[in-house]
Amino acid sequence: MGRDDLKALLHYLSTNRSALWALQSGDREVFNEEVREGARRCNVKLRDNAEPVRLIGTWATNASCPEVLKSALAEYRRHRQQARRQRMTFLTRTRLYISPGLQIRKRSTIRIVAVKTTKSSYPPYGTIIADTREIYNKWYPHFIHGKQADSRLKRLPLQILDVNRLQMDIEPSESVVIKDENGHLLGFVLRNFCPDERLLQWATQVANMQIPVRRNIRKEDTGKLVLMGYSAGSRSKTAFDWVRNITRKMTDEQKVTSDMAGSVLFAVAWQLMKSQVPQEVIDDFNDFVKSLAIRRMDKGADATSWEGDNGGRDRGEGKVKVSILGVQEGKGRLGVAVGEEEFEFDNVELAPPSGVLGQNYSRWGYTSRTPPAQMGGIVDDAQDSEC
Repeated sequence: MGRDDLKALLHYLSTNRSALWALQSGDREVFNEEVREGARRCNVKLRDNAEPVRLIGTWATNASCPEVLKSALAEYRRHRQQARRQRMTFLTRTRLYISPGLQIRKRSTIRIVAVKTTKSSYPPYGTIIADTREIYNKWYPHFIHGKQADSRLKRLPLQILDVNRLQMDIEPSESVVIKDENGHLLGFVLRNFCPDERLLQWATQVANMQIPVRRNIRKEDTGKLVLMGYSAGSRSKTAFDWVRNITRKMTDEQKVTSDMAGSVLFAVAWQLMKSQVPQEVIDDFNDFVKSLAIRRMDKGADATSWEGDNGGRDRGEGKVKVSILGVQEGKGRLGVAVGEEEFEFDNVELAPPSGVLGQNYSRWGYTSRTPPAQMGGIVDDAQDSEC
């Protein structure tokens, strides 16, 4: 590449309105395409592993570089620095990123409670519990005489809670880690899991778009619970594949984009969990995924973006936009748009392979036989959708 060729390329870019506009507005992708086109016209060979905008930034230090291009590059750098600050502010505000030191300090402030192992559990397994007599009287006809979703299932007894038999009662605003006498983690409750209202609105919008169009996996319980991600299939025909539970008529493209929206929602939730949930829970999830060598929640990675409108039923703009790009080895480039802010994050670890979205859901006391071993509660008080 000769000096005249380089000078010609810089001149081409300085007179190209699209290239200058892309620089001044901080649009890296458009400018890179203009550089590639200019390099082809001016017979300039670009290094395969170098980003065009970085090369131009280096070459622009040449005294022969037109001032208009230098000025546009300076504006581009200003945009990039501002975007980095906004990105870090967003990560900090939403707790998608918490420094390791702050994670330790935050976890140390959560109260740890040790409970004793008893011969019998309370509330008893397989029993529906009502907090008060009024609630008991209201729900008794439904649970004892109401129509069952599956008549083959045994009706469960209904009892009024005896608070004197509880070892502890967690306050509505309290976060607690629960362990046994030997220090083994039994469960936890985290309040105000995500402090950012706009991110909560976004998550609620995505959940409210998914829950109505997917099959309920717990028809015998109150509320609705839907599965997202991969499934082992039915008991009669096991197969590890993406769950097929959409009940409304959709095109293949609509199904993919809907699945991707769920993948992004759980990817964001997974980042929040990694920064706040007890470390042994995160390790338990990761060990389980690695032991079976199964995929993480990556459906829709071949689609670049998805935008939906929930009809303005929720607070906020009513718009949701997500994307997963370039998934490899359980990590991907994640795009999230919350309100007027749009961010992309590279090399993000995606969520474990499956999860559930619930709305107004409750269930009787039971023992889970599926990993991970610990049980947890994450409460944000964001309307009535949970994930």
